[in-house]
Amino acid sequence: MGHITWDQKYSVEVELLDGQHQLLFKIINRFYDAMERQESTENLDKLFGDVLDYTSIHFQVEESLMRLGGYPDLEQHMEAHKKLVEQAVALHSDIKIGSKSAGPKAMEFLRNWLEKHIMGVDKKYAPYISDEKLAKKRSA
Repeated sequence: MGHITWDQKYSVEVELLDGQHQLLFKIINRFYDAMERQESTENLDKLFGDVLDYTSIHFQVEESLMRLGGYPDLEQHMEAHKKLVEQAVALHSDIKIGSKSAGPKAMEFLRNWLEKHIMGVDKKYAPYISDEKLAKKRSA
C-alpha cells in the first residue's frame, strides 16, 4: 500500500487549500505508519480521529472559499463532503473496536478519497476560487 505522496498534479491553484491538502497527506501517512507498526487500537483511534478532525476544518474552509468564489456546484460538493465524512466515521467505528481489517480498509478509503475527490471533484472549483480570482474579488 505505502505512503501517499503529494504531487503538483493535486494542486487546486489555491495556496491555502493546497497547503491543507498537503497536511492532510501527512496526517494520513502518520495513521498509515502507526497501522504498519501495529500500534494499539487506542493510538490508531486517536490518529484516525486526527484525520477526521482536520478534514472537518478543511471542508469548512474549502466550502467557505467556494461560497465566496460563487462556485455554482457548491451544494453538490457539500453533499460529497457529507458522504465522505459518513463513510470515514463508519470506518472510525471499526477502528475503535479493534477490527483487524479496519486499518487497511481505512487507508484504501483515504487513498481513493484523495485521488478521486481532489483530482475529480476539487479540481472543478479551481477556476472559481484560484488565488488570482479571489484576489480580484477582494480588490473589487
